[in-house]
Amino acid sequence: MLSEENIELCWELLAKYGIEAQAVIAIEECSELQKELCKSLRCHQTWNAESVKEELVDTIVMCQQLLLCIGMDGDEVNARAREKLERALGHGKS
Repeated sequence: MLSEENIELCWELLAKYGIEAQAVIAIEECSELQKELCKSLRCHQTWNAESVKEELVDTIVMCQQLLLCIGMDGDEVNARAREKLERALGHGKS
């Protein structure tokens, strides 16, 4: 999902701060996205698009770093995502 240039920056962050620190930040960013989604739906009855975009990008960047740490590439992500999407739609195996 991220460009090769951004993936290189992710590697730099992992080298600079370490896997454990970045994993903690990933947890925090997921929590911030969750909070923003709940707040947007509860208070505004609609999406606060700019805030959601900001938190989504933060979460995506951290998820990319986690993918790098576990050696999962885009092909594997897409293959697993396809299985989950098809299962959610009731296609194929259940």
